Amino acid sequence: MTIALSAFGCSDDVPEGEGAGGQAGNGSTTTSGAGGDDGSAGGGDGGDGGSGGMDAAPDFALFIVPATIDIPYDGLTSVDLSIRRFNGFDEPIEIIVNAPPAGLVYTPLALPPDAASGALEVGASGELTAGTTFNLELVARAEDLLRFAAVAATVVTASP
Repeated sequence: MTIALSAFGCSDDVPEGEGAGGQAGNGSTTTSGAGGDDGSAGGGDGGDGGSGGMDAAPDFALFIVPATIDIPYDGLTSVDLSIRRFNGFDEPIEIIVNAPPAGLVYTPLALPPDAASGALEVGASGELTAGTTFNLELVARAEDLLRFAAVAATVVTASP
């Protein structure tokens, strides 16, 4: 039996287009697709619920490996990431911070088509003083696909 959670509650039915898979891992993961060429909101035509008959589109999921992260003030640390590729997805993926708070230092990460993991370097300065907590939300983009993952972050004093 599969239990599916949605914005509308719980059910034991697999959501349309999800098949028997789904996403698991640390941190939260949200997906988004670009709108259609005709100005529609996107989202596709649903799916067959994983019952066979249609090929699933290539896709990927982004996971942040640690459940929480300490970001050093005037220093850098690595945020370990995991990428799961589905149905032959083999495009490069760019990872950035979504709406970074003032004082967050990072460099966008580019993952090659065959990468299953990576590390985004982040640090704190300026307004992000020791003890500040915030939600670090990452965005992974490949072609017209966007995938999101978030982790609780705390700014700490850097080790000498």
